[in-house]
Amino acid sequence: QPDSKVGICIERCLEMVVGILGILKAGGAYVPLDPAYPQERLSHMLDDSGVSVLLTTENLLSQIPDNKARHICLDRDWNNLIASQNKSAPYSDVSPSNLAYIIYTSGSTGKSKGVMIEHNSLVNFTTTATKEYEINNQDRILQFASISFDVAVEEMYISLTNGATLILRTDDFLTSGSQMLQKCNQWGVTVLDLPTAYWHQIASDLAINQSLHISSLRLVIIGGEAVIPEKVIS
Repeated sequence: QPDSKVGICIERCLEMVVGILGILKAGGAYVPLDPAYPQERLSHMLDDSGVSVLLTTENLLSQIPDNKARHICLDRDWNNLIASQNKSAPYSDVSPSNLAYIIYTSGSTGKSKGVMIEHNSLVNFTTTATKEYEINNQDRILQFASISFDVAVEEMYISLTNGATLILRTDDFLTSGSQMLQKCNQWGVTVLDLPTAYWHQIASDLAINQSLHISSLRLVIIGGEAVIPEKVIS
């Protein structure tokens, strides 16, 4: 039903995107839960949001704190519980003012708080970002941010709503900037959306080895904290 809250706790993979789109198409609002978060934070998010259903994968069941939600595993249940459902598009009477998702603050000033984002806000933001960044169906956009960080919304929806290609990063990107650049060049990435501190590291790697460039790259979006002007490379 509209405004029904559905949690999704899953590692970065194709099923992550499928799960989020499935929740929205069914009319619910998703609550993204990064499995790498501490147990205490996950427990707070689950209890505070009051999710009724939790999408996850079998390997993560033992890592998820106790909760009252019904668990559906996108891997284990795919060939029986999920495949047996009606394949027709579900009826949804969601309106622009209904919830699309709930994102939790960092909690740096105390207890993290759930921010409720409505469909109209998500649509307005996606439309504006598409226009400002000139996103088109030829773009190849790297999905870098945690599912529980609002930047992931920017990466996913400007890509999927414009027919662009969404590329999911691997965990080794966090430890090797040079390997990240090599992979992005191999995959033909055109748009990067990165935390400022990570971009500073990339800029340092480029200064040392200028052969580490992404020939297809046309746009780098950085944010979250102030940038060091010397680290912005034209």
